[in-house]
Amino acid sequence: MKLRGSARGRGADGQATRARLIEAAEKVFSQSGMEAVSLRRVAAAAGVNSAAVHYHFGSREALIEGVVLHRVETIQQRREALLASPETQDAAEVRRMVEVIAIPWAELIEREGESGRAYVKLMAKLYADGRAFISDFVTARFGESYREIGDRVERALPGVPRPVLNRRLVLVLQAALSALADSNAFAVSGDVLPPPRESLEELVDFLTAGLRAGA
Repeated sequence: MKLRGSARGRGADGQATRARLIEAAEKVFSQSGMEAVSLRRVAAAAGVNSAAVHYHFGSREALIEGVVLHRVETIQQRREALLASPETQDAAEVRRMVEVIAIPWAELIEREGESGRAYVKLMAKLYADGRAFISDFVTARFGESYREIGDRVERALPGVPRPVLNRRLVLVLQAALSALADSNAFAVSGDVLPPPRESLEELVDFLTAGLRAGA
């Protein structure tokens, strides 16, 4: 019985260590970028031995994947719920699709505070860096909703070629992540920072206009 208890304890400790590593990597990667941060620094930030990073992940790429997957499923579930909502079937389809892209990220920040913002900032860096392995494994798991968004926008904007829409949708995602990651993105000198929901509305209006351009 003691042996089984010890095994369970080690398993629980292992999960706790893995969670600490993911949380630490999320924070330091978002602050300093992936290339500038050593795995030793991640381990130190998590308060564990550097060998623990290799034991739990094996490589920098696997650690980054672990950090991304830590929250992306929650984001995806929320996006799918928004896509299934009757509110998406209205005349303002293009704007609604921009909301489907942006709202889950904004809600993560609203719910998780600076921890959520660190994740959004990290995702903004990953997309800006054009890391193919991140794009590939996210698309493989969750690409269907992105295709549905593209299909709906294409139906709403028949005059804009699909390759152009695809490029614009990538820009919408990148711009949304970058703006939401920066808590001062909407601060103008001498102006009062608008409430988060008002800032989100402004962001959605701006991105929708860009998506519609030339339609």
